[in-house]
Amino acid sequence: MRTFPFFLILTGILGAEESFISTQKDCELVFPHPVQKVLSLNHEGNCIGGRVSGWSRLSGRIQIQNQEYDFEFEGLILKGRATQICKLNLKNLFTHHGRFDGWAFSEGLRHYPLKGQTLQGYFTHGYLNGSGKMDNAPGDHYEGQFLKDIMEGQGILSYANGDVYRGQFQSGLPQGSGQLFKKSGDVLTGQFFEGKPHGNIHFQTASLHEIYIGEMKRGYRSGQGRLETMDSSCFGQFRDNVLNGEASCSGSAGEVRGQFRDGILIQGSHQLPYGIRLEGKFNGMNQGQGELVLPSGKKIPGSWSGSFFQTRTGDSIELNPVGIERFNQPKAPF
Repeated sequence: MRTFPFFLILTGILGAEESFISTQKDCELVFPHPVQKVLSLNHEGNCIGGRVSGWSRLSGRIQIQNQEYDFEFEGLILKGRATQICKLNLKNLFTHHGRFDGWAFSEGLRHYPLKGQTLQGYFTHGYLNGSGKMDNAPGDHYEGQFLKDIMEGQGILSYANGDVYRGQFQSGLPQGSGQLFKKSGDVLTGQFFEGKPHGNIHFQTASLHEIYIGEMKRGYRSGQGRLETMDSSCFGQFRDNVLNGEASCSGSAGEVRGQFRDGILIQGSHQLPYGIRLEGKFNGMNQGQGELVLPSGKKIPGSWSGSFFQTRTGDSIELNPVGIERFNQPKAPF
C-alpha cells in the first residue's frame, strides 16, 4: 500500500461536476460532486498517462456537505475515473456495489447501515431515480418509482406485517390514488394522504362483512358516508369512525333517523317493524322519552326502556304487535 500526499487542482465545491486530486508524482484522481474536500488519501494501484488507471484500492477521508466520512473503494479506474463494476464504502453512510461511469453511479446496490435500508436500481446524480427496489430493517419491500432515494410515483409496498399497498407515493409515503390490501382480508380503495386513507374511500372488511363507501380523514371514517353491515345500512355524517350528526339507519330492528353523537342516537325517530314509531330524545336505541306514534297516527306521550313504553298515566305498553293490540282494546267498565 502506497500513501500519496495530494493537493487540489480544481476545487470541488458543492454543485461542481467533479474535482481533481493529484499525487506528488502528478498522478491525477477525479472525485465527483458532491465531494467538497479530500482530507486524506491512500492509493494502491497504477498510474498511466498521469492519471490513476487499472484495478485500484483507495481509502481515506472526504468531506461531503460539511460532513466528514472515511471511505474505501475497490474497482477499475480508467484515466482517473471509476468505471465498470466497483465497490464504494462511505463508512457510517452507505456501501455501494455496482456499475460506475466516471464516478457517476449507474446500476447497482446500495446499503445504508444506519437506516437499515437497501436500494437497488439505476442511480443518477448520486441518488436512486426512476425504477428501483427497496428493502428496510422492519422487513418492508418496495418496487416502483424513486426520486432521490425516496419512494415517489407509482409503486407497490409490501409491509412486514403482510399488508400490501399498490398505488401512488409522494415523499416516501402512500399518497394519491391507491389500494391497501390488509393481511386480514380487508381492502381499502381510494385516496391516501401521508400514508393513511384520506378522501373518498371504498372500505370492505373481511371479518365483519362490512362495506363503507364515503369520506375518510387520516384513516378514520369522517364526513359523509354509507356503512353496510350484515343486518343494517346507515347513511349520514361520520366522525372518528362512528356516526356523528344527521344520519339514518335501517335494518332488522326497524328504521332510525335523527341526530347521532359518538354513534348513539340522541334525537329523532325509531320506526319499529310492526307499524309504530318512537319520537323524541334518545339515549341509544332502547331508551328515551317523547311520544309513541300508533299506526292510526295517535301520539301518546311518555318514556321507553327496552321493549316497554310507559305512558304518563302509568300504563305500560309492550312494544310489539301483541302489546299494541291489547292497548288499543277498550277497557272493561269496572
